[in-house]
Amino acid sequence: MNTDSIVFVQPPPHPEGELVLPHVLAALGNDEDMKALAVRRAEFGIAKYGQPLMTDDGRSTDIEIEQEIIDNMMYAMKGYLQNGHSFYKHMFNSARHQLRMIKIHQTGGYTDYPKHSPTPWALKFGLIVDADGTPIMDPSINHQQKHVNALLVVQGVNLLLAE
Repeated sequence: MNTDSIVFVQPPPHPEGELVLPHVLAALGNDEDMKALAVRRAEFGIAKYGQPLMTDDGRSTDIEIEQEIIDNMMYAMKGYLQNGHSFYKHMFNSARHQLRMIKIHQTGGYTDYPKHSPTPWALKFGLIVDADGTPIMDPSINHQQKHVNALLVVQGVNLLLAE
């Protein structure tokens, strides 16, 4: 992971490309609570940046994602330190796995994302194992028979796949 990107100050966005919010709302389907949160956050972004989030705004999406996830990780640890609740530890670990995914993406480690089942994609890159590193799946096992917390080992990096 390029540590320079962690502190890189992005240029102000410019209004070019496609609006992102309509696609977020469509992807959320009937989840009205999440849609309301997305709209409120989009309104905050307009107030802060003077425009809605757009696809070709002149800013690096990968850097934005990376910086936001690191912030999430820091806040999650803060919450854990404040009250010791395991929820925050899970949030921290989720952010850590997302950062690992970004690292693999940035190094060209994967570009063929799963559309429905992660199994063929997972098998293409490595072995799915449980949290203890014990194999839970191989090409001869129907992935629908196993529902466990799973990690995918890809190029030596563990990624959270499913809970």
